[in-house]
Amino acid sequence: MSSEEQSPWMCHICDKLFTTGESDACSVCYKTTCNAHLKRVPVETESGILILEPVCLYCEMEKMV
Repeated sequence: MSSEEQSPWMCHICDKLFTTGESDACSVCYKTTCNAHLKRVPVETESGILILEPVCLYCEMEKMV
């Protein structure tokens, strides 16, 4: 196995298997999610600085209920 090969990963929302690119995890549920199902949400830190955190579609929809 070469050092450039990546392990396959699956989006927990669309169940699509990816063999290229990097996975990202939701900052709420910590599940691996593809970029199509992640939204960058501004979150204020304790120091008052806004940072963008990735939130998956499921966690974003749950906030609306």
